[in-house]
Amino acid sequence: MALLESWLRNRLSKAQWTQVKRPLSLRTLTDLGAEQGLMQPETKTRIDSWVKLRNDVVHSSQVVSKAQAREVVDGVLELIEQWNR
Repeated sequence: MALLESWLRNRLSKAQWTQVKRPLSLRTLTDLGAEQGLMQPETKTRIDSWVKLRNDVVHSSQVVSKAQAREVVDGVLELIEQWNR
C-alpha cells in the first residue's frame, strides 16, 4: 500500500509525506486519480477495499490472511505495471 501511495503521489504531482505538514491520504489520492481519469471506477473500488482492509488491521486486532495479503500485493504491482505502460 505504501508503494501504491508513493506512486500515486508521484503520478499526481503531489508532495511526498516528508515535504508537507498535512499530506493527502491514500483515499484522497485515489479520489483524485479517479477524477483525473487515471483509473476506472472498478479500479478505485478495488483500491478502496484494500484501504479499508489496511485501516481495519491498523486500528483493530483484525488479522490479514496470507491470501488477502497476496491479493493486495499482487493487485498493487499489477496496477502499477499497467499504469506504467
